[in-house]
Amino acid sequence: MTFRTNGWTKKSDYYVDELIELIANTNKLIAHARENKWKIVWTRHEEPESGVAFKPGSEGVKLISKLNISSDDTIIVKNIISPFLNNTLDEELEGIENVVVSGILTNLCVRMTVEESYDKGLNITLVKDCCATFDEETHEFTLKDLKATREEIEIKSISELT
Repeated sequence: MTFRTNGWTKKSDYYVDELIELIANTNKLIAHARENKWKIVWTRHEEPESGVAFKPGSEGVKLISKLNISSDDTIIVKNIISPFLNNTLDEELEGIENVVVSGILTNLCVRMTVEESYDKGLNITLVKDCCATFDEETHEFTLKDLKATREEIEIKSISELT
């Protein structure tokens, strides 16, 4: 499961980085997922009451065009940090036991996805170099804290996974 929107790569209050390495790593993850016939689910964050960054239909909520997204992939629209609330993600994951998570922001949407997937009894692998947040310290702390509080979670680099 992976999620990205343009809002993180455009100069704005939500700018993380140009994400060149992260996009390359994520495309490796996508290729690996397709080779193994994994279901790919993207979550896209939209907030009807927000400013420009997450406003439905705005440039900021479009998935990053440099990612190898396919028409066979599933796209879930979420309106809050939780990827499961008020959408069809539970149904999309029905029968799936193993979830691979990547995305932006590590300390918000990624963390919530991991925590809620864990609470649902799913086996989780978080691909650390396919995630980003505003600074490296927060990224590393979030990974360390997730592992410390949910030791069954696997945290791997893209090279360890593929």
